[in-house]
Amino acid sequence: MPGANNVPSFRRLSGKGHAERQSETQSVYERGFLQGRYSDVTVESFDKAYKLHRLQLSASPYFDKMFSSEWNEKEDEREEQGNRVYKLGLDDGLGITKEAFECVLARLYGYVDEKEDSNLCNLIATANYFGLDGMCWEGVTRIIDKSLTTDNVGEISNFFFNNDLGKFSNEVLTACKALLCDSLSTIPEALIAKVPGPVLAEVLSSDGLYVKDEEARFALVSRIYGSWRGPTASLEDIREVFNSGIHYCHFDSKSLLMGNAVRSALKLGLVSREVLKNAVWLRQQLQVRVLNGTSEMLGLISEEEEGKDDDEYTSGDDWFYPVPQEDGEEELKTFMPPLRFSVRLDVTTERSHSQTIWYGGSYWRVYCQKIDGSDQIGVYVHRAASRKGYGGVASETGSGAEQVTTKVKEYFDGRHASHYTGSFYSAWNSSDYEDKRKTASAYFEIYAYACEDSSLICLSSAPDTFDLGQSWGWKSSKLTKAVGNAAMDPIPQHATPMINLKH
Repeated sequence: MPGANNVPSFRRLSGKGHAERQSETQSVYERGFLQGRYSDVTVESFDKAYKLHRLQLSASPYFDKMFSSEWNEKEDEREEQGNRVYKLGLDDGLGITKEAFECVLARLYGYVDEKEDSNLCNLIATANYFGLDGMCWEGVTRIIDKSLTTDNVGEISNFFFNNDLGKFSNEVLTACKALLCDSLSTIPEALIAKVPGPVLAEVLSSDGLYVKDEEARFALVSRIYGSWRGPTASLEDIREVFNSGIHYCHFDSKSLLMGNAVRSALKLGLVSREVLKNAVWLRQQLQVRVLNGTSEMLGLISEEEEGKDDDEYTSGDDWFYPVPQEDGEEELKTFMPPLRFSVRLDVTTERSHSQTIWYGGSYWRVYCQKIDGSDQIGVYVHRAASRKGYGGVASETGSGAEQVTTKVKEYFDGRHASHYTGSFYSAWNSSDYEDKRKTASAYFEIYAYACEDSSLICLSSAPDTFDLGQSWGWKSSKLTKAVGNAAMDPIPQHATPMINLKH
């Protein structure tokens, strides 16, 4: 974590040669802080008067300024029996508690109180108030590396969302979102209800969310919305996901056009009719472009073209999706949302592959393999030459099962298809046409959840060409970090990695 400690961070020392120093530190804490001997300043807060010492407190920028002529709150300062007395109003909803305040004071006297572990959120809020960045970063690290679980992610995310602690809140919330992306579908509704609505909506819409496919995402959002017992205001955040966070164009045609779940959501006003119409339009556009394409690229929208009024591209939809580019290249966007699906790969075997997935007239699979003599893991996207294995199920056995989410997106070049055929208006199913092109241009991203620091590792690829039977991907030690020790038995569920891909 960034930031340097500006407050003593001594732990209880043990072993030969340290007993004397431990005794000295304990003496300063007990005689100076607990007993208040030779105190030269009094701090009043939480209905208690703390007999303290300017020298120890001045390690805090807040206290240092308080003791200087720059202090403006003179009305909370008075003289009493030769000591200056300062009254601090800390119990006014700042996320600061008496226990956390006393832990921070103990740190200024070189002592780490055991109560810190049960008050980490409030400890960070209190340390931030007193300008102790080093202590804040230490607390953030302790939460992310040791304390954050699916049982408390709701409470922790709620605390840091509602108490704006700047970079410290951002760091913890990022870790919370990563954990939720990995494990949301397994967390009980009562615990999910503790997650702030905006955070939950962002996770439900995220490309990194581990769900089987787009229909499973819809089902998860529906389940959470239907069983919600949290704040009423959060329902609006979840409700918005139905319209902006789900890519209906990648539903099975029967589910989209005749499925009871979608029809019910439409009837209840959860999803708009325009969103569903646009989904059909996008799916048909993709089919026509693939069937009439003659080059490796089918049509891409650049950023300059985004503002054009072109119903043929957007059908009234203003959403565009960024295309990864090499540094310095023109920023591009596409109107086609990614296909997102999830599989499991067994990283304990030499090579493990997913089931074959159909998309845009081609068959795709993801596979991983261990790299001999290296700490790297290779993860690849493969454009299959045939539909062999289509609909199959990847192996989910082994103690090192790797959780994978895949996101696939077609690559367009900004030119319209030269002509349209009658098939544009024909009914379509999940695999009713085939891309006859030998070469297709594609781009993809891979996200892996790293339990070690509750983060989503992202590897991103600019557009490249896929011939039939060709694979592209990475060999990365970052993915090894995400997997952890593959021989560990069992690997905790929230430690399993997650991979996303764009085509």
